[in-house]
Amino acid sequence: RRPGAALLRGRASFRGFSSLRPSITSTDRGRGSKVAARERREGRVPGMLYGDHKHVLPISTCMTELTAHLKRRDFKCAIMDLVLPDGSGSCRVIPRAVEYDFKTRKPTYVTFQRWPEDLKRYPQKVPIPIVATNAEFCVGVKAGGSLIYIFDEWTCRVYDEPIPAVIELDASPLEIGVAVKLSSVKLPEHVKPMPRGQLVDPPLIKVIK
Repeated sequence: RRPGAALLRGRASFRGFSSLRPSITSTDRGRGSKVAARERREGRVPGMLYGDHKHVLPISTCMTELTAHLKRRDFKCAIMDLVLPDGSGSCRVIPRAVEYDFKTRKPTYVTFQRWPEDLKRYPQKVPIPIVATNAEFCVGVKAGGSLIYIFDEWTCRVYDEPIPAVIELDASPLEIGVAVKLSSVKLPEHVKPMPRGQLVDPPLIKVIK
């Protein structure tokens, strides 16, 4: 793509959707710290499944399988099929939290939420990753500046599907001191950016000297 061809200066958009729904298998586990420690020794990651007005279900997932999914840029906003441990089938979930070991950076605990069928009635908060494109063509970078991320994701309220895979920001026309702000992001009608504290229209990426 020719730099800046698709997006105007200071403009941004979403790119693509999480089209192929990934799948992950879960196994049953008991409760307690000793059980969790045993699961980790055996190559599994303890966690839980909650939501949809159902009981919390303690589960474990395969360390290798989960680690592969964590490499996805859209992991936090990807709806997944979680294969249930009781053999009753699968349910749609979204990852809500991952804890990591401080030294090894391996996942030690993962939380999934059952994804509701009626999003208009139960809209969901979803963090969508921010991606700057065409950084190598950025006017400000060529002039000696540095392109920085002020936020690497932004939480949106989702009222329908699909969910954008990323918020894409075109960095090519940015000069030193110029930023792309949240108000310039063009998202689908069913995806609404949420306020964050006292920030009214924060910059997402910026070129600094």
